[in-house]
Amino acid sequence: MKIPNIKIQHNPYLDDIFKVWVLSNPKYKDWVCPTASKVKHKIVAYQKIWNEKGEKILSHICKITELSFKRNHFTVHIVSGNPRSYSDPIVISVSRTNDEFFSTVIHELIHCLFVDNKNSSFVKNTDKFEDHVALYAIMESVMPGIVEEKEKRGYQNNDKYNYAKGVVKNKHKEIMESLKS
Repeated sequence: MKIPNIKIQHNPYLDDIFKVWVLSNPKYKDWVCPTASKVKHKIVAYQKIWNEKGEKILSHICKITELSFKRNHFTVHIVSGNPRSYSDPIVISVSRTNDEFFSTVIHELIHCLFVDNKNSSFVKNTDKFEDHVALYAIMESVMPGIVEEKEKRGYQNNDKYNYAKGVVKNKHKEIMESLKS
């Protein structure tokens, strides 16, 4: 089983794009850009939490899904102004707590695992809802309580993803078994 190398770094080019977008959006009119020092400190903290448990969680995900990453390396791009995360490329905001960062990077890496294994039973089609049912089932299997924790923090606050999390919360074992068949 091949576990990719994960590099966590600030991306000043993407950061500039996200800063302009956030600053031009009235919804974020009170947003204050973090200092360069804060960004550096957060990246050190993110790297530490990744080093402590990231490879172990990815190994467990590959084991229970019987999937493997096709890529050897992923860069996690940390930016200042970004209200959501992305998986291609992986982009995460510096505003996340360490635990939020960790669960978010695992979430995005599972999307990458799905892309690397598009013909597997875990990725039956490109429907984002079905992908997220599988994704949350995997996350709940390797990080018990994570789905409920994400709900408390208000991530993915829309009906489609809340429903996906609701389906998974108490049925992740059954979902994992059905996806393997």
